[in-house]
Amino acid sequence: MKTKPQRGTVSPTDETIRLSEELAQVREELATVNRFLEKIHVFSVVMSDAKATLKELKEEEREVADHLSEIRDRIKSLKDSISSTSDGMIALIEPGPVKFMPLFDRMEKASPQKHGTNAVKWRELPLSALRLSPTSTSALYEAEILFIGQLQDKVLADPEGWWKDVPGITAPIAAAIADKLTDFSKKGGDV
Repeated sequence: MKTKPQRGTVSPTDETIRLSEELAQVREELATVNRFLEKIHVFSVVMSDAKATLKELKEEEREVADHLSEIRDRIKSLKDSISSTSDGMIALIEPGPVKFMPLFDRMEKASPQKHGTNAVKWRELPLSALRLSPTSTSALYEAEILFIGQLQDKVLADPEGWWKDVPGITAPIAAAIADKLTDFSKKGGDV
């Protein structure tokens, strides 16, 4: 007797076809997921590279900022020097040449034993050659101390109190000025 296939049963061929179709669908979904992961990987690499470059640029920025700060300090120092030199020049020009010339007569003649190496060369230099602070230079100019030799004579005459009759000069400022003058004279006029 022949048995009839039961209704609802699937023949092996239909099952194979269905599994093949499911497998193809899963492979397609897997390919989609792989493409998605590849795109994420690309973004990840871009982000990683950007972070590394950002770190390098921040380090470079810090170095440039340090260098810029040094340059700004040098510019400020040069501006201060120009300002003090300018103030000294104005102090010399304002009284006129007749009043200017006797300033040299108010200085002792240079003596290397008393005044230091190359004193003849540097005692007639303006105070700006000492590169004092603008405040110190202005106060000394106001007191008509315009040349290094005049300042040195004043300091040598009263090492402890030379500054007391110079408005704007305090004991700490006077000490700093005297130290710069001493270094300057010991080096023979080199700053």
